[in-house]
Amino acid sequence: MHIVKRSIFLISLFIFPAMVSNAESLLEYQSGKTPTEIGNRLVDNLLARDGYMLYSDQWLHYAEACTAYSAYRFAGLTDNKELTEKLDKRYAWIFDSELISTKHHVDQAVIGILPLEMYMQNRGEKFREIGLWFADRQWKKPLENGLTSQSRWWIDDMYMVGMLQMQAYRVTGNEIYADRAAMQTAAYLEKLQQPSGLFYHGPDYHHYWGRGNGWVASALTEVLKSLPQDNPHREKIMQSYKKMTAALLKYQSKDGMWRQLIDNKDSWPESSCTAMFTYAMLTGIKNGWLDKDEYQPAVQKSWDALLTYLDDNGNLREICTGTGQNKDVQYYLDRPRVLGDLHGQAPMLWCICELLETKSLNSVSKKGGNAMDIELTSTAFENGAMIPPIYTCDGDDISPPLKWDSVPDGTQSIALIADDPDAPKGTWVHWVLYNLPPDKTQLQENFPDDETLEDRTRQGVTDFGKTGYGGPCPPSGTHRYYFKIYALNTMIDTTKLLDKKTLLEKMEGHILAQGELMGKYKRK
Repeated sequence: MHIVKRSIFLISLFIFPAMVSNAESLLEYQSGKTPTEIGNRLVDNLLARDGYMLYSDQWLHYAEACTAYSAYRFAGLTDNKELTEKLDKRYAWIFDSELISTKHHVDQAVIGILPLEMYMQNRGEKFREIGLWFADRQWKKPLENGLTSQSRWWIDDMYMVGMLQMQAYRVTGNEIYADRAAMQTAAYLEKLQQPSGLFYHGPDYHHYWGRGNGWVASALTEVLKSLPQDNPHREKIMQSYKKMTAALLKYQSKDGMWRQLIDNKDSWPESSCTAMFTYAMLTGIKNGWLDKDEYQPAVQKSWDALLTYLDDNGNLREICTGTGQNKDVQYYLDRPRVLGDLHGQAPMLWCICELLETKSLNSVSKKGGNAMDIELTSTAFENGAMIPPIYTCDGDDISPPLKWDSVPDGTQSIALIADDPDAPKGTWVHWVLYNLPPDKTQLQENFPDDETLEDRTRQGVTDFGKTGYGGPCPPSGTHRYYFKIYALNTMIDTTKLLDKKTLLEKMEGHILAQGELMGKYKRK
């Protein structure tokens, strides 16, 4: 991993209620060391860096994406718009650059959590599209057992997969993402969790490496925070989480830290795993998964200890560098320690965000920031159901009837996009409409293909190279088709026909509310 100098150019879904206590009151803070004050130091530290943490001098490193994700969340929780704008200057441009790897690898895939968080912080619809591309591609060609083909059976994978899929679930409310995360997590738990409750670095590498276990603890935490209560894997994941945290409690050092090798008393105190375990336990106390009387003292000790490892410039010390698997115990004991490494900076920010968060992510808006939801329905098919052939290339290829509830005050126009994220060469656009009147509440079946209608509705260019609706016609397998509606506080002012990309750019900063309907289709 290396640093590169910066170039000069540079998304309310109420699923299940949760009892969440005020986490900020769970701990005692020294003067000048409140979560907000420490958080500002950490984010300022990130923004002050001249370059980016990269793989092979080329691609954004997942540790920077994890840090930036939590920095955006922190800025939102503290309502610091200036900080958000500074983060935009550092990160908004990179998704149009060669810094983003398209390799089909688990470590590159988790980068998708950053654009999804940017979307949830109202940074624009395009970031939703980018983030969901990473989440959907992770399951593009699953294994025969249903798991992602990115599975390596490294314990780190549990976060890289679980966090991305849960973040996509928070954005869309589509349970396919939560189901993926839960299935993958349960499979890894079945294979990798030891009777002790902890995890070897890999099946053939019998060491309880601190940060490796930290990724697991954080992954279980992220999945449990938003996983529907009726998910069939939830109880298994909860049992494993409690078994792991109970084991960790026994290995915490007297000074509050956890070690580079958790069960090896000769190994050194390591900051990144300590922050990760602190985050997992803190969240457990907040949500009532862990007994406060038993775990709060441990969290207070670890929080206080971590602050002694944080310098005035916001750099955390004693952070293990990136570490592969090895059978030799000395390999782990001799790993270099890096000041301010983002593997440690990120989980410190996770702790701070959890201390500041006053609601469960089960009640986070799936549409980004303060945007309200629109319920979009069809009399032809229910959400998640199969689309009747009449609306596809195997039938009359006419548009289905759509209906939506009222839009918020201030709406000046409505836009609608339909696309297929499962297309072989990337998302395929099936329909683009904009400047629909704000009092319109439905589209009739077999909507006309005219470029401009009498009510000033415009139709943009689809990937079929024409205006108007083009129905599902998947080359193989079952594809998902998303109909997405947006209430805008402006009219789209243009004389040219717009494609989806250009329309999304013009919509940025103007979305008051939105909703979506998903149907599936498979050719016989």
